[in-house]
Amino acid sequence: MKKRILAVSHNAALLETRRLLLETLGHEVFSILDFDNLTRHLSERGCDLAVLGFSIPSQEKKRVAWLIRQYSSDCPIVELFLHSPEIPDATVHVPNDDGPAALLNAVRSQLESDTRSDAASSN
Repeated sequence: MKKRILAVSHNAALLETRRLLLETLGHEVFSILDFDNLTRHLSERGCDLAVLGFSIPSQEKKRVAWLIRQYSSDCPIVELFLHSPEIPDATVHVPNDDGPAALLNAVRSQLESDTRSDAASSN
């Protein structure tokens, strides 16, 4: 079943590259560049997983994570970072230097564990 991945960044080129990369997993990816669109998207569609890019300033990244939690408290958050993680309650922290494969592995792992949780709760 296709999941809804929310990709948030401040850099349009990185966001497009990330969208293309994440779509290789076969899921629906929604790219968000600004806070207003994030709020609108979360209220209308929600998400099954969020990826927060390293280009988002620290304070805004915390605000974005908080907002995601308001709409979906159990949504896994994958945080990409340059030097050190900035979102303590992110589900997974991925150093940007680890490359695209690390991001794909983190997303795949979270979506697979989410699928296993869904199957267990329906039994």
